[in-house]
Amino acid sequence: MKNIGYIFFAYLLYAFHMQSQVIVSNGSFETNMKDWTNKIENNAVASFKISDEDFKSGKYALQVNIKEQNTKTKGAKSIHEISALSENTNYILTFYAKAKKSNANISTLIKGTNIVEQSYIIGKDWKKYTWQFTATDSNAELQFIYNTNTTYYIDDVSIEENNSSTN
Repeated sequence: MKNIGYIFFAYLLYAFHMQSQVIVSNGSFETNMKDWTNKIENNAVASFKISDEDFKSGKYALQVNIKEQNTKTKGAKSIHEISALSENTNYILTFYAKAKKSNANISTLIKGTNIVEQSYIIGKDWKKYTWQFTATDSNAELQFIYNTNTTYYIDDVSIEENNSSTN
């Protein structure tokens, strides 16, 4: 009987831990473009593919080739639906990225009823990028917006609840 109590307690800890995380499914692109939508709008010229030639971990990464991008209208983007956010809760977006051109610009958006956005300067080597944001909606989109004409590589995308008490 004592063992059942320990098993139940372990299960509760596991369930609590899983509720505190928002997992971006297929953030490592190991199952092709599953759960991701890529859009080309507003006269942008771009292509998207899964690369097995350059990746941070696993065997694949998202490769985005931007030939022409209208930075005012944000024409080429990768989108992942997120439906497990808690309003007014802090989260941390983490991803690895690199580009063929130094000083390439990329933005991430959390788009629900409101939009929160962060911009990054991407270099030629793999680097980890993080951004703390506060969710304004329980359902939202994570968007990567590619703002420079170059080739980008994205890998290991995740969102987790920020449980730390400091920024």
